[in-house]
Amino acid sequence: MDIFKRDGTRLRPQKLLWQGVVFCLSMAVCTMVWTDRAAATKYAGEFLSIGVGPRALAMGGAFTGVADDVTAGYWNPAGLVRMPHRMAAFMHSEQLEGLAYDYMAYAHPRGPREKRTVFGVSLIRLGVDDIPITRLPDPSKPIDALLDNGQRNRPFVERYVSDAEYALLLSAARASGDRFSFGANLKFVRKGTGTASAFGVGVDAALWMEPLSGLALGLQMMNVTSTILVWNTGRKEYITPVLKTGAAFRRQITRLRGELIVAVDVDVLFEGRHNTASASLGHASAAGHVGMEFQLSRSIKFRAGVDGSGLSGGLGLRIPGMNWFGTSVIPGLDYAFVNDKAFGALHRIGISLEF
Repeated sequence: MDIFKRDGTRLRPQKLLWQGVVFCLSMAVCTMVWTDRAAATKYAGEFLSIGVGPRALAMGGAFTGVADDVTAGYWNPAGLVRMPHRMAAFMHSEQLEGLAYDYMAYAHPRGPREKRTVFGVSLIRLGVDDIPITRLPDPSKPIDALLDNGQRNRPFVERYVSDAEYALLLSAARASGDRFSFGANLKFVRKGTGTASAFGVGVDAALWMEPLSGLALGLQMMNVTSTILVWNTGRKEYITPVLKTGAAFRRQITRLRGELIVAVDVDVLFEGRHNTASASLGHASAAGHVGMEFQLSRSIKFRAGVDGSGLSGGLGLRIPGMNWFGTSVIPGLDYAFVNDKAFGALHRIGISLEF
């Protein structure tokens, strides 16, 4: 099976694999250099590891090799070139009571698939709002003491603050033929708690390839050179690189008129998470994800997955063939049930729109 580049020369599957190997080695060397230089701050970017999109989360987070919708801006920006239309998505969920997790994204593809360019933007927010800050009318006296004005020295709410973490991803992807693409994110991270705040900028690099028909491979290095968060208090935190690798196999089930996707991901972290990792070696630790999706006709998709937190599942609904204001649109509704060790049973609901 040969793949033709823009200049008409052949790009064989073996060459695709070698390009992927070279990319992986380059990213690995870069990671080792920077993780030795930077004092890694464990869990500094933990909110970035939650994942986005009910579809991917229902598949256990095994989406790096799939990456064919607007959520690829998070999972693997190189996969954005596989979007046939413009797409927007929104997701909301409650991690715990009062702890909101929100995600929204938009991507715009341009040009034919073999040389398509895509630009996208994603916003992630995890936060608690309306946290009351209290104080005593007279801190020098004990609580409930009688004051000179006849009132009791009892705490009152002075103001409300928020504790929130944000990430803004500006994505770009480019296709090189039908079966190879590369992409990157410019990432802006902000954390804030009351009057304390931190800001940082990072870069993600990714590729996607299809060396064999029906078999796709994806790779993303998040925080390529470590993302440094600088607090207004003078403190610094380092979000270390995360290597996301994935494979996805697609097969048409003609008897059921559907399509089956089976995906496997392995995430490699460099924070020394030995106690929570599936496997570890030195500062590196690995976590696995397995998922599947079965599309029944064009409208219904069933999903299931498993990762270190447990089982997950969900479904998706699409309504093709609709026309709004003279534009063909495909609205979608996705649901995921995720069993999280830290937060318990979680429900993710998202809406999407292709146009």
